[in-house]
Amino acid sequence: KLTPFDLDQAVNCFTQAIQFDPAYARAYGELSLTYFYLGLFGMGPPGDLFPKAKANAIQALELDETVACAHVGLAAVHIFYDWDWSAAEFEIKQAMKLRSGDSVTHAHYADFLSIRGRHTEAIAAFARVLELDPISRVYLGHFGLILHRAREYDQSIEQCRKALAIDPNYVNALWFLALSQEQVG
Repeated sequence: KLTPFDLDQAVNCFTQAIQFDPAYARAYGELSLTYFYLGLFGMGPPGDLFPKAKANAIQALELDETVACAHVGLAAVHIFYDWDWSAAEFEIKQAMKLRSGDSVTHAHYADFLSIRGRHTEAIAAFARVLELDPISRVYLGHFGLILHRAREYDQSIEQCRKALAIDPNYVNALWFLALSQEQVG
């Protein structure tokens, strides 16, 4: 759900999993993503949380380089903290090779393309996300942001309304809707 409560619970669960099995690479990878989201959403200092995300992703990959979520976590840190575009693209493409049917991986790739201004590619990439997970309020809303960045404001508004039909209180969809509504007056 990516709420503060759920992300805190995730940190606890992945930390416990690592305590039970310190060689459990996927737990480190998922913990990496959790710390990234906590930092991205301002639920703690990004200067503390992004390095934790990076360290856990690296630990996961040292244990098992086929852990896709660790590549995604590392790519996210490269985008939002290191500003290392080529390393980010490399990592996200590695994740896509490992888990071609994973909506999280495809969503991060589409977001990367959007941030880089490659809007046509981003929109096409996000179509795959919605094929994999067509009723996720998170992805429906996120697609609204992708469309907003591409200056497709009417489509963004429509997409955000789809997310709000599932969850009328979904904050990100409300935020992205407001951004595009502002642009169309």
